Amino acid sequence: MAKYIVRYGSMRLLGAFDCPDETVFARGTKVIARTGRGLEAGEVLCEATDEAFERLREAGGRILREMTPDDARDISRIREHQHEQFAICQQCIQKLGLAMELVDLEHLFGGERIIVYYLAEGR
Repeated sequence: MAKYIVRYGSMRLLGAFDCPDETVFARGTKVIARTGRGLEAGEVLCEATDEAFERLREAGGRILREMTPDDARDISRIREHQHEQFAICQQCIQKLGLAMELVDLEHLFGGERIIVYYLAEGR
């Protein structure tokens, strides 16, 4: 089974990903992968050595496929709506009187979740 180091997410996380078949991915290949957070778009950095795979295994997952043009369009569509989602989240923070500063939102590729990044005292 092939193993790769992949960069993914808006925080540019690194993880060790396996590939169920013997597909070979070159450096820079855009892929769709399943992580612990859900479906995400990522970029292959290099093949993983056994040592790197063991160290990064917890942050990894499985590469499902190379990104298609349809996937790229879906990602663009998701990003177009992030400003609206940011504004809605900001309104909720103000309405609830929360002592926090909204930093960023990350809408995962699969559509199953939005991750909210914020700053707050004591957290």
